[in-house]
Amino acid sequence: MAMSYRRRVAGCAAVVALAFVPCARSAWAVQASGALIVEPGVLGFGPEAEFLLRISARNTSTATADEGAHPVPAVLQGDVRVTLSGRTDVIGCADLVPSGPGGCAASDPSVTECRLTAPDVVTLVLDADGVLLPAEQTVPLATVKLRVFDLATFGGALPFCRFNAATEPFGLSACQTGCALGGMLGASLVVPVLPSGQCSGCRYEVRFVGDAETPDKLIVTGRLEAASSFGPGNALLVELDSPGGEIFSFFLPRGSVTQEGANVLVYRDARAREVGGIGLVRMRLTESRTSFRLEAFSADLAERAAADMSSDIVFGSVQLLAEGPWTRTRTGWRLVTR
Repeated sequence: MAMSYRRRVAGCAAVVALAFVPCARSAWAVQASGALIVEPGVLGFGPEAEFLLRISARNTSTATADEGAHPVPAVLQGDVRVTLSGRTDVIGCADLVPSGPGGCAASDPSVTECRLTAPDVVTLVLDADGVLLPAEQTVPLATVKLRVFDLATFGGALPFCRFNAATEPFGLSACQTGCALGGMLGASLVVPVLPSGQCSGCRYEVRFVGDAETPDKLIVTGRLEAASSFGPGNALLVELDSPGGEIFSFFLPRGSVTQEGANVLVYRDARAREVGGIGLVRMRLTESRTSFRLEAFSADLAERAAADMSSDIVFGSVQLLAEGPWTRTRTGWRLVTR
């Protein structure tokens, strides 16, 4: 069983004497201090990208004796929590990808587990004895693998991904004549790299139903050249704007689209025809392309639809932007992209 910190200190004279090195000097003051170093393994990231995040502990604890201050070892105990954040209206920015013993891609022997303890918190679980931090040294605690959320989850705008790490408030202890307790913090961020998508012959059609009490319909069909990775774990966003502002914005969170057969994804909501929203998403996936049909309903279409509308559709991490001019038809408006 690992030796506790107090036993380590008490046994200093006997253990160190064997190496003919004097034991810790008598000190009249000791301070526990340090920092957590949070190092992403990438300079920039795209939606659904996987990368490694390494968390290390730097010990800067010192003791002050008659001859001045000198560095001293310390022990880190308790859990270390890393909060993942992006947009203020989205909880978290990435998922933990368990990889290796205890979910850690790599870890110090005293770190027993790396796990998601909240939707936006990765926790490094330390054993009861904690991690010994030599004086003025940096000790790698653990490396975890993360996967960034898809673009639709972020509302079509990929944010910075921020990582804020913290120990327990008194998780760091440095002992000489007595013990000082403190905590450590650390932070970093990664900038986004925005993706682009192409829609081959996408057809946008606004259809007026002729009933003021019933929402009108937007139908979008086409083929995506870069969305074959879309799956039930992805989110979906559809927005339609005019020069006067937003006509509608509808969002399906991750898990809303379900698998039907080997290569077909479907979402249906019959209520959308009456109350508005996304009524249908149907996608057929192949290795080279994905065909889709999307139907959305909004009571604002009849009054606000115009020739210079713009559309923003995000299938997971593939963003499709389309701008007018739209063509007036007998039943509404139409736009076909090339």
